[in-house]
Amino acid sequence: MINGLKEALNAGTNNSSNLASKADGFLKNPAIFIPCPQEAKDNVSKLIKMGMQKKVTEFETSLNRAAEEAAKKSVPVFKDAITGMSIGDGFAILNGGDTAATHT
Repeated sequence: MINGLKEALNAGTNNSSNLASKADGFLKNPAIFIPCPQEAKDNVSKLIKMGMQKKVTEFETSLNRAAEEAAKKSVPVFKDAITGMSIGDGFAILNGGDTAATHT
């Protein structure tokens, strides 16, 4: 059962990395898009009011492009974690909720 879980996690890792690492993988996907940090929202609002929406958009684009590049290199990290997963970890994921694999 745990081996099947590991296979499923490996497949999910490959698929999600492939989708996220494509051009616009983060930028055009509302589920994983990275906006300006919450701490900068006041400043972002001021910049937009000053007519600097283009610069704000460029900044958000650069954040998301960096995430797309990082996704290309993420597979080995996740595969190491999956390979090193204990039986207890596997059962915690199987018996946990929808986010058990990301919170274990």
